[in-house]
Amino acid sequence: MIGKLRYKEDGADGLAKYRSAKRRGWNDGLFYELQLNGPAPDRLCVTVDDPYKADKQGIDEFLSLYQAEEEHISSLASHQEGFLTPWRQVEPESLEFHRLQIFSWLAGFAASGESTRPVAQAMTDGWITLHGRYAPDVWEPWLVSERLWQLARNGNWLMEGADAMWRSRFLTSMARQTRHLAKAISRVEEPVERLFSAMTLILMGLGLPHHRICEEQGSTLLRRELRLQLRADGGHISRNPSLQLRLAINLQALLTCYRSLDVTAPNYLHHAVGRSTDMVEFFRCGDGRLATFNEGIEDDPKAVTAALSFDSIGRNRIDFASQSGYQRLSGARTFLYVDTGTSGLLRREMKDRQQAPGRYDGSFALQFSSGRQRIVVNCGSAKALATSAADLSLQEYHEWREALAGADAHSTLCVEKPGGTVASASESRHEQQVYHHLEEDRQGQLLELERVGVTGAPGCTHRRRLFLSIDGDDMRGEDILIPPVGETVPSWCLRFHLYPTLKASLSRDGRSVLLVTPQNEGWKFIAGDALIQLKRSVYCGISGPVQKTEQIVVTPAKGRETIRQVKWALKK
Repeated sequence: MIGKLRYKEDGADGLAKYRSAKRRGWNDGLFYELQLNGPAPDRLCVTVDDPYKADKQGIDEFLSLYQAEEEHISSLASHQEGFLTPWRQVEPESLEFHRLQIFSWLAGFAASGESTRPVAQAMTDGWITLHGRYAPDVWEPWLVSERLWQLARNGNWLMEGADAMWRSRFLTSMARQTRHLAKAISRVEEPVERLFSAMTLILMGLGLPHHRICEEQGSTLLRRELRLQLRADGGHISRNPSLQLRLAINLQALLTCYRSLDVTAPNYLHHAVGRSTDMVEFFRCGDGRLATFNEGIEDDPKAVTAALSFDSIGRNRIDFASQSGYQRLSGARTFLYVDTGTSGLLRREMKDRQQAPGRYDGSFALQFSSGRQRIVVNCGSAKALATSAADLSLQEYHEWREALAGADAHSTLCVEKPGGTVASASESRHEQQVYHHLEEDRQGQLLELERVGVTGAPGCTHRRRLFLSIDGDDMRGEDILIPPVGETVPSWCLRFHLYPTLKASLSRDGRSVLLVTPQNEGWKFIAGDALIQLKRSVYCGISGPVQKTEQIVVTPAKGRETIRQVKWALKK
C-alpha cells in the first residue's frame, strides 16, 4: 500500500525470517544484478506535475548537516560518493526511513530554490552509492514505485547543471529500478501496491528511452487492476478519499504524458480518469478539502482543485455512491456525508479488510459541514501524524492507527464492553448486512439505514434515520439498537466529534449543547431525555500534530431492556 509501513509483530526473529524470505523471493544475488543491466537512457522524456504542496520537513536540517561536513574539508572531494550521512543515521523500518527511501524530500528541495540543488544531488548520489545495488529492504516494489514517481516529478530539475557522468549514473539507476519493478510486480500481494506500481511502470516506459516494453506491460496490468479495484461509481475499493485523490491525480498524469509524447492512450484510461475524478468531486467539502473517512485526511486543497480542473467538461455529479458505500445529502450550503456501510464489498475484499490490522469501523459514521465550516467530523488518520512527526516511532504509529480505526473515533454508535471500554474494530470479524434508502420531498431529504451486526454486539441491529432540511438549517437523527430475540440490549452511546475550531458549551440543565463557529454562526444540539456529555477528543484530519477537540457523547435513557432509542437534532 502507498505509504504503508509493515509491522513485524514477531520481534527480531520474525524480522530476520521476513528479510530472508524476501531475498529468496526476489532472487537476490549476482545473477539477478546482471539481469537488471540494460540500455542506458540518455534523458528523461517526461516531467510529471506535482499538485501537492511540497514537503519541506527536514530540509533545513539536511542543509545544515551538509554545510557542517563541508567545514572540515577543503573541497567537495569527500562527496564524490555522495552525501551519505542522512542514509546511514536513519533507523531501518522507521517512519523516517520510509520518507527518505521514497524521496518525498526531493520536492521540498525543488521548492526551496536553486541553491539547494547541489545538496539534493549529493543525497541522490549517496543513495546510489549505498543502495544502488539490489537489496530487499530498499528495493521492495512499493518503495521502488514511490521513488521512481518522485524522481519522474523532479528528475529534470535535479539534472540541471549536472555533468554527463552524473546524469548517466542517475538515469542508469532509474532504469535498473524500472527493470526490477517490471520483474517483481507480478508477485506483489497488496492490491493497492499493484495498482500504483503498474502506473509507475507505464510512466517509466514512457519517460525512459528503450523502455517501451515496460509501458506495454504496465498498461496490461493497470487495465486488469482497474477492473478489479475501481467500482462502477468510480470509487476505489479502499473507500479512502485521500487514496481516491491520489489515484485520480496519477491517472491524469499518465494521460498527460501520453498526450505530450503524441502517443495514443488506451481507451480504458480515459474512462478511469473520468470516473475516479467524479468521486474526488463527491468527497470535496465546502472548504475545498476532502471528507475524512476510512484512513483519509482532509488533504491538500491545491491538489483537490488541480484534480477537478482536469478536463472538467462533461463531469458527472454524484450524490449517492452506492457501490462505494457513501451518501451525500445537501441543503443550500450544508453538506451531510454518511458512510452507508460495506455491504457492496465482495466477500474476498471483506475477508481481506477484516483480517487487516487497523481496519476502520466507521459504518453509519457521518460528517456535517455548513459552508466552509466543518462541524461534526471523524477523528482522522494516523498518516496525518506520520507526515509531520519525525520522532514518531513505528510502534506509536500503529497504536494511533488502531485507536483511530475504532468506532469510538467516528461519529456513530459505539457499544461498550462490560468493563466500560469500547469494543475495537479488530475484535469484529462478522460480515455486516446493510440496508439504506433515501427519500426526498419539499421539506428535505430522509436517509434510512440499517445494519445487522455491530462491533461489540454481533447479533444486534442498528437503525439510523437522518433528515436534512431543504435549507440546511435543520438536521435530525434517530438511532435504535435492537438485540437478538431473548437478549438484553448492551450499553451503547452516540458520539459526535466536533471540529477543533468550534466552541462548545453544555447548558446548565445538561439538555443541550451550543456550538459556535469562528464566523459566529450558532448551532444547537439536543437529544430529548437522553444524557448529554461533553468529553475530550482528538482530531488527526490535517497533516501535523494531534489537535485537541471535544465530542458530544449521548447515552440513551434507561428504559426497556429489549430496545433503546435516541432522537437528536442539530439546528441552526
